[in-house]
Amino acid sequence: MIKTIIFDLDGTLCDTMDDLRTAMNAMLTRLGYKTRTRTELIKFINNGAKEFVRRSLPKEVQKIDFIVDSALEVYAVEYAKCYCQRTKPFDGIKAMLIEL
Repeated sequence: MIKTIIFDLDGTLCDTMDDLRTAMNAMLTRLGYKTRTRTELIKFINNGAKEFVRRSLPKEVQKIDFIVDSALEVYAVEYAKCYCQRTKPFDGIKAMLIEL
């Protein structure tokens, strides 16, 4: 009998991409860079926030660690402002969790 199930939240149980996009584009705007589309950002996600930030920055600055670190700090501030505004469970998740 299974007694424990562990799930990842971001992208597994909940669609968090709209909030992630809001925060990322706010960061990019604050730093003077071009914003990204949802489709672009989906390609950059995974491997943690720092890699998400790095991949979202323009290629010419992605390898400059102090820029990436500074951008990560700005991203964290922006994400704290919006992290649950549009996050929602994927279709069928509530029913599945109740069933489990």
